[in-house]
Parts: sequence; C-alpha cells; structure tokens
Amino acid sequence: MASKQFDVEVNGSVIRAREAGSGSPVVLIYGYGGVPHTSRFEDALAASHRVITIPLPGQQGSDRGHDKLHSPLDWVTATLDAIERATGAEVPIHLVAQSVSGMLAGEIGAINPSWLRSMTLIAPLGLYDDANPPRNPFAEAPPHRIPFMTQKPDLFKAAYGAPETLSAEELREHEVIAYRADEATARLMWPFGDIGLKRRLHRIKVPVQIIWGSADELVPPAYASRFVEGLRHLVEVELIEDGGHLVALETPERCAALVNAFIDKAAASAR
Repeated sequence: MASKQFDVEVNGSVIRAREAGSGSPVVLIYGYGGVPHTSRFEDALAASHRVITIPLPGQQGSDRGHDKLHSPLDWVTATLDAIERATGAEVPIHLVAQSVSGMLAGEIGAINPSWLRSMTLIAPLGLYDDANPPRNPFAEAPPHRIPFMTQKPDLFKAAYGAPETLSAEELREHEVIAYRADEATARLMWPFGDIGLKRRLHRIKVPVQIIWGSADELVPPAYASRFVEGLRHLVEVELIEDGGHLVALETPERCAALVNAFIDKAAASAR
C-alpha cells in the first residue's frame, strides 16, 4: 500500500514518519531493528485503519537523536512528542508497539492513559525475572543475533538489509545507519529493558492485547503471563505458534488480523 512520508522534529532532531490508510489513528512503533524498508504488517493494518509509523530516535528513518536521551523518562517524553506531532495531536489513539518499544508503550499507558483507546504489545520488553531472564542481544555480534531474533532470517534481511542496487558509498551509509540503530536500541534497553514498569502496569486502564511468538528466543513467551498479572484489566493474549521475537515480520497478515480485530472490538466497547 502506498504511504506518505513526513518529517517530525523531536528533541531537536528529525524523525521520518510514515502514514497510510484512513480511519481512526493507529500509531505503530517498531522495536529491535527499527523501521523496515517496507512492511506487509503495516500494509495489512492500513487496509482497515489510518496507520502512522514512528521510528524511535536513532533508528532507521531518524537522525541521531538518541544520543540526547539520557534517562528512561527522556525516551518516554520523546516518544510522546513524536506521537503528538506525527498525529497532529489527534488523540486518543490505538497504540501498537513491538519488542523494546513495548516498554515505552507501557510507560505511556501508565502515565498518560487519556491518550489511548487500546494498546497492543508484541513481544514487549520491560519486565525481568531472574529465574527466566530475557536474552541479552548485545552479548553477541550483530550477525549472530538474527537467528534468535527471528525464525526467518531471510525476511529480516529483506526488511532491514542493504538493497543489492546500492553503490559502495550508499552501502557504507546503510551500514552506519544500521550501527546507529543498534546503538540506539542498546542505549534504551541496556541490558534487559527493566526500568521498573512492573510497578506501574496497574495504571493502564485501556484494553490491552499481547501477541507473542511461541518460539521467541529473546524474551520467553512466559513473560506474557507476567504482563497479565501486572495489568489487572481487560487483557487478551495471542500466542503465534512457532513465531520468533519479530513475529509481526514473520506472520504479518496473521498479526495484523489480530490487531485489527482487537482495535475494532475496543472501539465498539467504548461507544
């Protein structure tokens, strides 16, 4: 589906957002890996809703930005600024957040619940269990991380890898941007993305859907039950059989169908 791109200034830096579809606003925030070149997941969401995709500072589609964010609160407020400016302050929204961005979405739901109609968290970070810890991706070299991020590395390469048509100079620039996105993710989540979200989950009042791949090797699917325990409100959990951490990349239509149906149900219940 065709999308338009536009720049948004956040904390003195620029991020490039994407928008497609029409209807009630759905804000999509990617996590590990940043914003892909193209996304079947976005396209499937935009078939039913107005989808605004926002990169985090430092990710693909953004200036450096992340090097000005020194605390979790800085990241949360930068994300709020990005949402506000990218949507034109059209709130409340349906928020969809994946991976490391899930912890930011949880904080937004806890401190600014009036901005949300619903929230979907896809394999979110944000909680930590000593007995069953998430894997630390930064203990591995970048090429070695992909197999435990996704069950389908070819899809990861197609979404985030350098196009074969790039010149040598363009390839170097792509590698710098990919390194910067890695740096931004590490700065946000180091080492395991635990910034105390468990103490604030109970403040989230909107319906929440949690989607997890059953074969997630980065964050164990058992963490879904920990989110359920902390949320205490209307929560639905969907487990995608054999899905990895980047389950929306692996099964985009399936995940989008779950999200669209959940958003429609949340909107209907709010009438």
